[in-house]
Amino acid sequence: RPVVAHRLPPAVVPSEPPGSRPPLALPRRAASTVRQVAGAARRSIAGAVMFGFVGVGTLFLALPRMMAYALAVLCFGLAAAAASHFFRRRAYGRR
Repeated sequence: RPVVAHRLPPAVVPSEPPGSRPPLALPRRAASTVRQVAGAARRSIAGAVMFGFVGVGTLFLALPRMMAYALAVLCFGLAAAAASHFFRRRAYGRR
């Protein structure tokens, strides 16, 4: 064993010499790793979204009138954006 490999933990030392694996083993391993990373990312995003919804729910309970105004402004803003998009697409279709 080389000196560097002797100092590294056993998980870092390759268990098989290169070229001894079947040709499809590396893509399968890469897909498995990507799946694990994507699952962890999904869980972390879900946690942030969950805490965000808990915070908004708490604000709705604590400040119902102010949150109602904020929600109304948001709804009217989204409606205005949708209307402008609709009329722009309709004007484009008339040409």
